[in-house]
Amino acid sequence: MNHNGRNTWVIVADSSSCRIYEYLHHPVHLHLIKELIHPENQVKDSCFMSDKQGCFGGRGRTAGHGTFLANADPKQTKINQFSKEIARIVNNNRKKNAFEHLILISPPRMNGLLHQQFSKHVLKKLDLSIDKSVNRFPVQKLISFVHHYAHPI
Repeated sequence: MNHNGRNTWVIVADSSSCRIYEYLHHPVHLHLIKELIHPENQVKDSCFMSDKQGCFGGRGRTAGHGTFLANADPKQTKINQFSKEIARIVNNNRKKNAFEHLILISPPRMNGLLHQQFSKHVLKKLDLSIDKSVNRFPVQKLISFVHHYAHPI
């Protein structure tokens, strides 16, 4: 796997945040391109089943009196929407030739959602997919982690 150019992207995502980096091999560096934060995806399940003030600022997410439409898991619906948003960004940037190689690091569930949402063209550029939650890693630790997996000894 050749990741020496300035055209390798690293996506680090979980259900509520995503950071997209450009991976530079010489010197080893991650340059933040875009960050997406959806803190509502971390909200307790009780907030998703309530229309009380404070959960979503009073915006009607329910069909009324705390019941949801279509029996969908509202938390999972939000996470699915977030994965689609991430994939839309990546798919669009692939069309602009913003990257040649892609590394995806996310917990297994989000990893699967992103694989479903990525276009077949993006999937062809996906060189490495790691099922791990590393969003809370400090940047230096993340750099070491990526470098270790992209360039195994």
